[in-house]
Amino acid sequence: YDNSKKEFKLNIEQGQQGIEIRYTMNGNEPDVNSPLYSGPITINKTSVVKIAAFKDAHSIGKQYSLSFNFHKALNSKITLANPYDERYRAGGENGLINGVRGTDNFRDGSWQGFEGVDFEAVLDLGLEKEISKVNPRFFFASNSWIFLPGKVEISLSVDNINYSDSKPIVNDVPQKNSEILQKDFPLEFGNQKARFIKVKAESIKKCPDWHPGAGGKAWLFIDEIVVE
Repeated sequence: YDNSKKEFKLNIEQGQQGIEIRYTMNGNEPDVNSPLYSGPITINKTSVVKIAAFKDAHSIGKQYSLSFNFHKALNSKITLANPYDERYRAGGENGLINGVRGTDNFRDGSWQGFEGVDFEAVLDLGLEKEISKVNPRFFFASNSWIFLPGKVEISLSVDNINYSDSKPIVNDVPQKNSEILQKDFPLEFGNQKARFIKVKAESIKKCPDWHPGAGGKAWLFIDEIVVE
């Protein structure tokens, strides 16, 4: 992300020779008539980039989809109460406010993982802004010991001392579930002015009794905290 130009540059590494990489940014699926990748793709608005490989005019391999989100907390400052696990760091300290959304693969480098602890973060926007909605997204894959938070609380402040009351957003997806999914926990604020945003997510901390890993530490995975 180039902060001075307010744009992303997407570079794609091409392995095999004779393979064409084609992409779309308009929601359509890539085909042989889609733009051919020949250099960095410039992204200057919220977009979904779909990428596919072609050989001899036929699609090969798996198609990939990458989401880029421009929002009010992009590349601001974030402070975590508990450290993330180094194996799942999503690029480091600013991994949750870098504009890149995670995919259905929790190992894609965009998800931040917390083992056996709650998630709590304070975002500092640098100055007061009107906030209409805050939307953190979490990952669920119980077979990989990754569970959704029991509840999420989001509150706003102008001074990082006095925070607004937060109505808990309670998880409504059964944890005893073999699906792999991403779940948003959005909260509307109606254009309330704030500089600081606190996001808390309550981990189940240990795998439930019915789980093969019963008693072991449960994971909580989060990607972008989108602020509108």
